[in-house]
Amino acid sequence: MKVRTMRDIPTTQGLRNQATPTTREQAVSEAARLEHELARLRRELSMWILYQNKTAARMHRVDQRLTVLKEILDPKEKEPINQHPGRTEASDRAEREEQTKSKSWRTVDVQY
Repeated sequence: MKVRTMRDIPTTQGLRNQATPTTREQAVSEAARLEHELARLRRELSMWILYQNKTAARMHRVDQRLTVLKEILDPKEKEPINQHPGRTEASDRAEREEQTKSKSWRTVDVQY
């Protein structure tokens, strides 16, 4: 179903301008108006394309983040957890995770 917007509603000026101009002045005036409208539509299209590209990039970043979070929530048992060398907190956390693997993922150990 096509959504109708304000641009789809005919105006009295639009209906009047559908008729063929009878004088040269009317033809020149309509040509200038249509060139101005064409330039406006091109600017609008370029903005839409720009926003479409920005939105696609944001969707890609969100999709990547979602993939990372899904891997954290449901890790594969055969793949080791990626750890940065030299970080003791990460190794301690990995040890705690191995100890509490039998627990449900909904349980959280809080340490102060």
